Amino acid sequence: MLLDLGLRQVIDLRWPEELAEAPSVFAMSAVVRYTSIPLLKDDPGPDAGLADIYRRVFDERAAQLAEIVRALLEPDGLPAVIGCAAGKDRTGVTIALLLATVGVAHDVIARDYALTVEIFAEAVQDAHLVDWRAEAVDLDGSPDYILGALDHLDRRHGGPHALLRKQGVSDEEIAHLIDLLTERLAD
Repeated sequence: MLLDLGLRQVIDLRWPEELAEAPSVFAMSAVVRYTSIPLLKDDPGPDAGLADIYRRVFDERAAQLAEIVRALLEPDGLPAVIGCAAGKDRTGVTIALLLATVGVAHDVIARDYALTVEIFAEAVQDAHLVDWRAEAVDLDGSPDYILGALDHLDRRHGGPHALLRKQGVSDEEIAHLIDLLTERLAD
């Protein structure tokens, strides 16, 4: 189904141990580019709360976030799927950065993030899912976590453009990303 939609790239944010345990079906694809960019290679530990982890991604993993942007800008880099194990934390922060970069309001980004919790609240009827994702899961995903992380991104890093620029992403590349990920409204 993803191939029928024109998928060109899968960006996998999982740790190397996770990849070894459950390799992506796209890792050996001849049609779809598979890109592994471990976003949180080091386990932050059980005492780190989600709000803190999200802020730390911007503080400590900006190089990986810039690498994701560059992967999307590659020829045939889009359409893309970006994911991790659950698609909420690592994926949520990455998508929040991309949405903020293209000008989506923080409250809209937070509402989008909150949808993940709603989706996981129901069991999935899919024979391919044989692990915890097939069951209804009660996830901790307050929109305040993403709002706090985006506020931190603005205050500490000067916003998404400044964070990416510090990692060598040019203004032209940012403009190109915005052009690729948005549509102009009809007059």
